[in-house]
Amino acid sequence: MGMKFTVGDLRNELSGLSDETELSFDGGLTFGRLKRWGDDHFVLLFAESQAAVSEDFKRKNDNILVSFCKLDTFDEV
Repeated sequence: MGMKFTVGDLRNELSGLSDETELSFDGGLTFGRLKRWGDDHFVLLFAESQAAVSEDFKRKNDNILVSFCKLDTFDEV
């Protein structure tokens, strides 16, 4: 797992903002939900699906940690 980021850290970052302040995510990602992963561990999930990439792609692009698909990517399938 990467850098530890706590609810306290998030509250500190958001301090001083009103409840009506709009938040967005870089790259056009959309908030999905929080998922419990343990008694004191939650994961913030995005509405977009993580794209499945081949092992060959991972080897050639080791700097890419994750990629996401738009919500409507598979509407026509």
